[in-house]
Amino acid sequence: MTRRPLFSLLFAAAVALAIPLSGCGTAGPWVPKNDPDAFAKSRGAVNVVDSSLSGKIGSEIQQIVRLEDGRLLVSANIRNRKKRIVPIEARVVFKDFQGLSTGDETAWRAYYLDARQSMTFRAESKTPNAESCTVEIRALKSLKP
Repeated sequence: MTRRPLFSLLFAAAVALAIPLSGCGTAGPWVPKNDPDAFAKSRGAVNVVDSSLSGKIGSEIQQIVRLEDGRLLVSANIRNRKKRIVPIEARVVFKDFQGLSTGDETAWRAYYLDARQSMTFRAESKTPNAESCTVEIRALKSLKP
């Protein structure tokens, strides 16, 4: 027997033994780490309504806080990714525990984001019925007749 086939055989045997043993390093179920932003991630979403803003705007929910009177305060970060001014409108639709609108939504507010500018968009629900929310962003339409 030559040296090469013997080495290949020993290497294959070592790999065959190592693979089953490598996955048994932990005991018990996997427990996820506490994520301080988990409430915001599970309770809020950002929806860019206009496809014309695709690639121009970056956005994410920063924080959702329940105020003392039961209303929700939402903060979302909106970022212009382009090197030119991008006009947008933003609003928040508040939803109940089933994900249906409570009828509590803010009016569309216009913003002009400068090149590479980031801003924090904030809104409060009017009633304590809100359990989650969706921040909606669309392109600002021209007001010309």
